[in-house]
Amino acid sequence: MKLKYFVHRRLTSHYDVFATMSHVLQSYPLVSESIQKSATLGKSLFSNEIPMDRSCESAGIPERFCVCILPKELPTTDPNLLLAAEETTKTLNEHLALAANGRCAHLRVSKITAGATLSNKQAKKNIFYIVDFIAEPGNILIEAHVEYTVSSKVFSSSPDVSRLNRMVGDFSCITDSKLEKFCSCL
Repeated sequence: MKLKYFVHRRLTSHYDVFATMSHVLQSYPLVSESIQKSATLGKSLFSNEIPMDRSCESAGIPERFCVCILPKELPTTDPNLLLAAEETTKTLNEHLALAANGRCAHLRVSKITAGATLSNKQAKKNIFYIVDFIAEPGNILIEAHVEYTVSSKVFSSSPDVSRLNRMVGDFSCITDSKLEKFCSCL
């Protein structure tokens, strides 16, 4: 019961769960040595080392997944959402061209359906946009996390791109299972 009250209202991550399991397994000498080397980001929940003011960065949580930063909804007409969607389709088109040797149709942004921004007021280096949009051909509903670097004014698409609607059609022209959901075979 003491553990429950200690971790209450403290920022923890999967790294902490790993460190806790490692803490438990330390009594087994064969397992202990290899586990200690990989438990550097987390803190055991039994150690009383997790501070109340812990940041996402110190917990090993990427800024775009930090629950301390609440998303701010943007109107679908925001020009940055269109730029973020276009960067995503550009990146997807590059990957599709390589994986399918030009056998996938070139994606283009048809409509922005939703968007939000995540910006950490403490460190204004980057702004993360979450954009939902329809790409054609194929009426593909995509959600992407796109990072905007303030200093260089550059958008860069992260690997966090998801298709949100059902796949319909022939995908035999591509063998990459991660990319096939974005491919409309020519």
